[in-house]
Amino acid sequence: MAATIHDVADCAGVSLSTVSYVLSGKRPISDATRLRVEAAIAELGYVRHAGAHSIRSRKTNVIALVMPLDAGQDATVQMPLVATILSAARTQGFNVLLLTADDDLESIVGSSMVDGAIVMEVRMRDARIPALRKLARPTVLIGSALDVRGLTVVDMDLEGDIELCVGRLADLGHTRIGYVGHPEVLYEREANFAVRSRRAFEAACRRHGIEGVATTCERTEAGASEALERLLGGPEPVTGLVIYNESALGLVLAELRAREIGVPDHVSVVAVCPEEQATRYEKQLTCVPVLVDQLGERAVRLLMDKVAGMQDVAMTVTSHLVEGETTAPPPA
Repeated sequence: MAATIHDVADCAGVSLSTVSYVLSGKRPISDATRLRVEAAIAELGYVRHAGAHSIRSRKTNVIALVMPLDAGQDATVQMPLVATILSAARTQGFNVLLLTADDDLESIVGSSMVDGAIVMEVRMRDARIPALRKLARPTVLIGSALDVRGLTVVDMDLEGDIELCVGRLADLGHTRIGYVGHPEVLYEREANFAVRSRRAFEAACRRHGIEGVATTCERTEAGASEALERLLGGPEPVTGLVIYNESALGLVLAELRAREIGVPDHVSVVAVCPEEQATRYEKQLTCVPVLVDQLGERAVRLLMDKVAGMQDVAMTVTSHLVEGETTAPPPA
């Protein structure tokens, strides 16, 4: 016999209403209680009747995930975040409708097809924001913009992440460092993460009184070679690199090896990347981890809060520096 909501409540040692709130997100529940209920759901294999729930609550139990596939975007970088959102939403009893074109935003998100939306790939001057303000559906942005009044945002602490990278190199005595950023098209489109991180690098270098040189980097072998030539090929090469371009990271490290430039003997490297990526290379990278799981889970939690009628908030995911084998004082 299939498990019921009564069985879940008994197994978790909570009331029926508490199980209902965990499933619907209508009220905030403590993390400890929520985890106990979710464990009971998993243990019993409980699946609620989505159709009946929708009729009672006038909800679809579907959220939209807006992930435009624009030029310069790398789906392999986006997919871990998408996977986290899918898992977190399913835990809350919601299905996810993936939208890969902004043209569908108003017609689908503004309709009764979904209960709310999570919007990725936010731009500094995002043309979607006025439309999002007018929609009658709760919305959460992953990434900020110049004007996000009236919207809920969850974002990386890009300024803090880049400060950790620059500060580590400055503490080691580096006085001229380079920044390997994203493809040029992302700056032209004013992608939030690309623009803010490069500005953060320039500001951090000024604070530490060191010289910083920033360059774009295409996700090709030729792009990595050209980026390093700009940073290392002149009469005053940099002695440290901050790399925030997950797709080009391996290409840059391979190009350093091809040029017989030792890391960290000749140049130190700090990367902003997922921590598991930092372990894939010959040496453990010094890195500031991109906390993809936290970004996705918090975006879903904020959206559930909004669906339940709670107020707009801004939330920042703060990371930390993981010391690896790729940083050292500059060569004498």
